[in-house]
Amino acid sequence: LDVARWKRDAGSEQIAQRIYLDSKRGQSMGVKGTPTVFINGREVPFEQLPAEKLRLVIQYEINAAGSR
Repeated sequence: LDVARWKRDAGSEQIAQRIYLDSKRGQSMGVKGTPTVFINGREVPFEQLPAEKLRLVIQYEINAAGSR
Protein backbone atom coordinates (compact mmCIF):
# COMPACT_ATOMS: atom_id res chain seq x y z
CA LEU A 1 0.00 0.00 0.00
CA ASP A 2 1.31 3.39 -1.00
CA VAL A 3 0.17 5.23 2.14
CA ALA A 4 1.09 8.69 0.83
CA ARG A 5 -0.97 8.13 -2.32
CA TRP A 6 -3.89 6.71 -0.34
CA LYS A 7 -3.92 9.79 1.88
CA ARG A 8 -3.75 12.07 -1.16
CA ASP A 9 -6.51 10.18 -3.00
CA ALA A 10 -8.78 9.95 0.05
CA GLY A 11 -9.56 13.65 -0.24
CA SER A 12 -9.50 13.86 -4.02
CA GLU A 13 -12.58 15.17 -5.86
CA GLN A 14 -11.63 12.98 -8.84
CA ILE A 15 -11.68 9.85 -6.66
CA ALA A 16 -14.94 10.93 -4.99
CA GLN A 17 -16.52 11.36 -8.45
CA ARG A 18 -15.27 7.92 -9.54
CA ILE A 19 -16.74 6.28 -6.44
CA TYR A 20 -20.05 8.09 -7.00
CA LEU A 21 -20.25 6.99 -10.66
CA ASP A 22 -19.30 3.40 -9.79
CA SER A 23 -22.02 3.38 -7.13
CA LYS A 24 -24.63 4.67 -9.59
CA ARG A 25 -23.60 2.04 -12.15
CA GLY A 26 -23.84 -0.72 -9.55
CA GLN A 27 -27.30 0.46 -8.50
CA SER A 28 -28.44 0.47 -12.13
CA MET A 29 -27.32 -3.17 -12.40
CA GLY A 30 -29.19 -4.19 -9.25
CA VAL A 31 -26.19 -4.44 -6.93
CA LYS A 32 -27.43 -4.29 -3.36
CA GLY A 33 -24.16 -4.94 -1.54
CA THR A 34 -20.69 -6.36 -1.75
CA PRO A 35 -19.45 -8.71 -2.79
CA THR A 36 -21.62 -9.03 -5.87
CA VAL A 37 -20.35 -11.06 -8.80
CA PHE A 38 -21.68 -11.01 -12.34
CA ILE A 39 -20.71 -13.58 -14.96
CA ASN A 40 -21.91 -12.99 -18.51
CA GLY A 41 -24.37 -10.37 -17.30
CA ARG A 42 -26.00 -12.57 -14.68
CA GLU A 43 -25.59 -12.20 -10.93
CA VAL A 44 -24.04 -15.21 -9.24
CA PRO A 45 -26.11 -16.06 -6.13
CA PHE A 46 -24.25 -15.33 -2.91
CA GLU A 47 -24.30 -18.95 -1.77
CA GLN A 48 -22.22 -19.84 -4.86
CA LEU A 49 -19.45 -17.41 -3.95
CA PRO A 50 -17.19 -19.70 -1.90
CA ALA A 51 -14.08 -20.31 -4.01
CA GLU A 52 -14.79 -23.90 -5.00
CA LYS A 53 -18.40 -23.21 -6.00
CA LEU A 54 -17.43 -20.06 -7.87
CA ARG A 55 -14.81 -22.04 -9.81
CA LEU A 56 -17.55 -24.48 -10.85
CA VAL A 57 -19.81 -21.65 -12.02
CA ILE A 58 -16.98 -20.09 -14.04
CA GLN A 59 -16.03 -23.44 -15.58
CA TYR A 60 -19.67 -24.09 -16.50
CA GLU A 61 -19.85 -20.72 -18.27
CA ILE A 62 -16.59 -21.38 -20.12
CA ASN A 63 -17.85 -24.78 -21.26
CA ALA A 64 -21.22 -23.35 -22.28
CA ALA A 65 -19.55 -20.59 -24.29
CA GLY A 66 -17.39 -23.17 -26.07
CA SER A 67 -20.43 -25.18 -27.16
CA ARG A 68 -22.19 -22.21 -28.77
